[in-house]
Amino acid sequence: MNIPSAKVIGDLSCLQYAMADHNGSGRSITGNFVGEQGEKAMAQYKIVVINPGFESYDIERKILEPAGAEVSIAAKDCDTEDLIITTARDAAGILVREGPVTGRVIESLKQLKIIARYGVGVDNVDLETARRLKIMPASCPTTAMKMFQIMPWP
Repeated sequence: MNIPSAKVIGDLSCLQYAMADHNGSGRSITGNFVGEQGEKAMAQYKIVVINPGFESYDIERKILEPAGAEVSIAAKDCDTEDLIITTARDAAGILVREGPVTGRVIESLKQLKIIARYGVGVDNVDLETARRLKIMPASCPTTAMKMFQIMPWP
């Protein structure tokens, strides 16, 4: 079984990478990230943070809104398949930390084009289903490194 691993990109640049059609799937969200004059585009797509918990999502909004995306933060942590499906039912993309992005979840989210994982690895993402549906997961490992830099150590 040849299952591609997720694209590993530093910082939240993985969001921009995932938004473009880098794997020829035809499932890109948009071909450009900023309008002609750098203006904010009207929201055409919904990106859902399914595992909230960060103090701010300003960086995500700064990256995604100029590309025409609306960033939505789940009201609570989506730690089950059913919660993810209900919360992100109309999402073109999800930003995930530890939520279970199983085959059932991926197949249920009919608009899904992007799975961007905060942190290292994608062990909570069903890569076979993502590959079959031509959705390239992305991993943002430096997000985890930055969190460790600011965490107090005993």
